[in-house]
Amino acid sequence: MNGDSYINIQDRTLLENFLNGTVNHLPGYWNLLISRAERESWLRMMVAIYKIDDDTGGGCIQSSNNFMISFHGFNSNDIANLLTEYSYGILNNGRFNIPVCRMDIRYYDLNGKDIGGHSMNTVIFGDDASIWSALCNIEPQFGVINVQPGQYYFLGTNSRADIKGPPTYLENGNAGCKHILCIKLKITLPLFILTRALS
Repeated sequence: MNGDSYINIQDRTLLENFLNGTVNHLPGYWNLLISRAERESWLRMMVAIYKIDDDTGGGCIQSSNNFMISFHGFNSNDIANLLTEYSYGILNNGRFNIPVCRMDIRYYDLNGKDIGGHSMNTVIFGDDASIWSALCNIEPQFGVINVQPGQYYFLGTNSRADIKGPPTYLENGNAGCKHILCIKLKITLPLFILTRALS
């Protein structure tokens, strides 16, 4: 109920307050969480519950996919298509009911040459993904939220970040995700390029 991963009297009290109308929603009702602070608090608690050690292996793409599957989930119509080659578990599909997307990052040198990449996750807080502060970036390999350019593997200089998700098809044995938004970073200034309308 309250997201601390323990069932106790606090959960009972919270449920009673919801049922008698003292509070109008439970903390896990993502769509009713209005403020960034509410959403961030709930996301932080759910990331703490998510077991990084339960991640079934693979590199950053697989960690990002597993995280997105557990948090966002994917349509049951797509499961049969994915299971033909997807060798990682889907038992926690949509467990947390938070609209997490995958973020694939490419890094470039000063001459524009591709020098590597990384996959992590993000959640769009609010209605406008073109506002940088509306994103809450997540490094699933470390269980950290609010990752900013220059932290962890998000280099943030001369980078391109493609926000994708949820998984709907196979892509070289991995869950493939449709592009939603592209972010280009020159120095540390994000430049947004919409590549597909948000739905």
